[in-house]
Amino acid sequence: MITEPAKVFLPLTGLGVVLAVVYAMVTGDHAGSSLFLGLATVALCAAVVVITARSNEYAPAPAADAAPPERQPLPPVRLPGGPGWPAMAAVGIGFGVVALVTSPYFGIAAAAFLIVAAAGWLASVSADRTGRAPDLMPIGIPVVGLFAIAAMMFLFSRVLLAVPEAASTAIALVVATLILGAASFVALKPHIPPRALFNALLVSGVVMTGAGIAAAVVGEREIHAHHAGPEPVEISADNIQFDRTELHFEADHEVVLEFRNREPVPHNVAIYADAEFTGLAIYQGGVILQGRITYRFPAPPPGTYYFRCDIHPLMQGTVTVA
Repeated sequence: MITEPAKVFLPLTGLGVVLAVVYAMVTGDHAGSSLFLGLATVALCAAVVVITARSNEYAPAPAADAAPPERQPLPPVRLPGGPGWPAMAAVGIGFGVVALVTSPYFGIAAAAFLIVAAAGWLASVSADRTGRAPDLMPIGIPVVGLFAIAAMMFLFSRVLLAVPEAASTAIALVVATLILGAASFVALKPHIPPRALFNALLVSGVVMTGAGIAAAVVGEREIHAHHAGPEPVEISADNIQFDRTELHFEADHEVVLEFRNREPVPHNVAIYADAEFTGLAIYQGGVILQGRITYRFPAPPPGTYYFRCDIHPLMQGTVTVA
């Protein structure tokens, strides 16, 4: 039997899945959609818990000689669950429209308002029908806390990606210090009024949400990709000739030259500074028979160089280092 608390978490699970799909389709951001899927998963687990741990209370059967209950006058027609939660849902829809017009990151605020409104409205409807408000605090607090922490981490990451790299390090250290200091202060002052703590968390959440949305609108800073290693340059020999007569190396990088000898005749690759191949080679690769070898050496200074097979000097080409 599905209990009343479960009727709150099961729709919340479906809503989280729908929001994850819509968010991924609109923004293409897999991090945000993963956040909503995580919330849906937690809500589903909460629903399973409240279903399996259902209350043992039951209503006693009325006595056979009991008088029929008096007919109560019908209550005035009103919106189920009260007007507050639909109003919050309207705010969430407004944020969704803003996300479609300006930045998709406003969809995060829209999803937060819609999820809270859906959970609160379902709980209120359940209380109206049964006369008992379902106690969602033991499970609702972890669910809301998980969502809040994940949302704050996501929004804070937008801030760190929008500011310069040096500033992002300083901001992260300052925020971490503030969080540690605030947590230590609360631990040393256990008699702080709960309303004061709630107001402080609310203000911090509003500031972080605003900063994250603003940073998302500004966009990420330009991040220069760092090469994990030099791109290999490939060359092969067959029929007493190289398959290419031009090679290109990056200056100030290690050269990775993949040489493949396709015939049972000895070949190598050697690089010289002049077209007459006089003097010592800048680099002289090892001679191999049919097979493959990888040459690694520092790139020479920018300029034009020449390569050949020392066994068959007519196999030649040019090297450009830039």
